[in-house]
Amino acid sequence: MRRTVTHSIMVFGLGVSCAASVSMGQVNLSLEPANISVAPGAAFELQLWARSDAPQPQSLDGAEVVLQWDAPAVVLNGHSDDGAPYTWSVSEFMSATPRNDTWDDGDALYTCLAPLTAPSPQTDLLITTFQFTASQSSGVAAIRIPTNCETDVAGGGVSVLGTTSGATVRVGFGSSQGGGATGGNAGSEPPDDGNEEPPDDTAEPAPGDDNEPAPGSDEEIVVPTPENGPPPSSGGESPGSDEGREFTRPVLFTLCGVGVVEGIVMCFAGLCLFMARVNSWQAGRGSRSRVRAPRPLWRN
Repeated sequence: MRRTVTHSIMVFGLGVSCAASVSMGQVNLSLEPANISVAPGAAFELQLWARSDAPQPQSLDGAEVVLQWDAPAVVLNGHSDDGAPYTWSVSEFMSATPRNDTWDDGDALYTCLAPLTAPSPQTDLLITTFQFTASQSSGVAAIRIPTNCETDVAGGGVSVLGTTSGATVRVGFGSSQGGGATGGNAGSEPPDDGNEEPPDDTAEPAPGDDNEPAPGSDEEIVVPTPENGPPPSSGGESPGSDEGREFTRPVLFTLCGVGVVEGIVMCFAGLCLFMARVNSWQAGRGSRSRVRAPRPLWRN
């Protein structure tokens, strides 16, 4: 009886742990906004969000996030927890890691840990806000969260990291805040006011169109002749390419009306037939030849 109750408790505990592992979702890390336009030399911010890939919230105990950016197109200044709904026990770029020795090389490691005595935070959660400054030159820079390094999210004692997504920064492509930062693609192109003039279809083509020489020019028209050869093909074939080239078969196979493969098969079959006939002839000759025993020189 005691063994049966113990076995039932073990099976029930195993079922509960399996159900918990199956229902546990993953946490996706993302920098938001994903697209931002800033003026040269302007400061801007990107928020780090933790979002669950399941309908129910997912708890997390902490995270290590590696940031990589195109230096010196953008410069990392630090981070701010203002506006974050959860108070971490640790939220900083820890100096113990070599990634934080210098930020001039375009990578850093951010670490956040939840207090042991407080409930774990739930997704969807604003973790922190990273602060950057754009360079004085116009261009496009990428800020990434790579997953093939120390980046990880812990929850319930296991890794629950899902996917990561970074951001694209457009420097010097306009801004609606007078030199600040704007999300999305604002200011990248001027709006269309609908007052553009339609193209003039009555304009005559300029001399020299359609590959014809202009009147009075000294350009010589080359007519294909047997001496200068046919004109070059317009199909874009490069010299030495096999496109459009016919491969000729050997003369012997061409005269017989068969291809290369058929000719090889026929030669092999003929050789096999010849060897079979030679073996048959040698076997018949050997059967007809008999070895006679020598006659004794005397008789009893």
